[in-house]
Amino acid sequence: MIEIQPFDSYQRIVLKNAELEVAVLTLGCTTQSIRFGGQERLLGYQDAKGYLNGEGYIGATVGRYANRIKNASYTYQDKTIQLVPNEGKNQLHGGPNAFDQKVWEYEIRNEYCVCFHLFSPDLENGYPGNLDAFVTYTLSGNQLKIEFTGQSDQDTIFGPTTHMYFDAKGKLFHTQLKINADAYCKVDEENIPLAICPVDETFDFRSMREIKQDYDHCFVLNGEEACVVETDDMRMQIKTDYPGLQLYTGAFLNGVFQPNDGFALEPEFFPDSPNQNDDAFLKANVLFHKYVTYTFEKK
Repeated sequence: MIEIQPFDSYQRIVLKNAELEVAVLTLGCTTQSIRFGGQERLLGYQDAKGYLNGEGYIGATVGRYANRIKNASYTYQDKTIQLVPNEGKNQLHGGPNAFDQKVWEYEIRNEYCVCFHLFSPDLENGYPGNLDAFVTYTLSGNQLKIEFTGQSDQDTIFGPTTHMYFDAKGKLFHTQLKINADAYCKVDEENIPLAICPVDETFDFRSMREIKQDYDHCFVLNGEEACVVETDDMRMQIKTDYPGLQLYTGAFLNGVFQPNDGFALEPEFFPDSPNQNDDAFLKANVLFHKYVTYTFEKK
């Protein structure tokens, strides 16, 4: 079933079945809550002010392009495209006042499915093309599926994601994690990739192990079976057809939520892809589609 609730001057769309309850806000197409096994699994603010003024993109849909773009620019067909920076000279998560701050429209598809829509005009934060972005949430038993689609009237780049933080409940460094990746993106002091490197002892999550330190790194996935998370009472499997998965342990949270209160697992193209490969380029009038699923089981 679906319930529509007020959330200050916005709306809160709640999808619910016997296994899961998921709440998404029209503000930022933000996943505010996932309840499984009688417990809240995400970090989330209780009012709109938290999302408008808070840090860390808590629960938001970020875009047009998730993660960082070096010097807030890229070259396409010998032309430099200048974007709007918002992290020093670089751009992070689409720039200022991006997808996470916009009001999204929504359409209820059926009792377990809702689709959110945002129109992003040509040259918003420097991105070419009038773009229609869609994010669809579907519940099926103990699984949440999120699909990202979009289409532009000009060649552009596009690579949105969800920035949900899973609630570590004070036990981040006891959370068990497995990531299906033989390599990761080594980054510089600005978190811009330097190279793709084989995982070493610090980055080897190919077998289930505890998170023992802070991370803000993208892992190069071997396939769609991306990740498994285990807590005291829950096992969560993540599948995606994005090539990368960013693990961020929230080291820079500083407000209502503090460092390591939660951790994000962001399916995405690699950081700075527009300057390093062709993954993020979207041709005019071609439909973009990526997905991620979260399957929850009780331990």
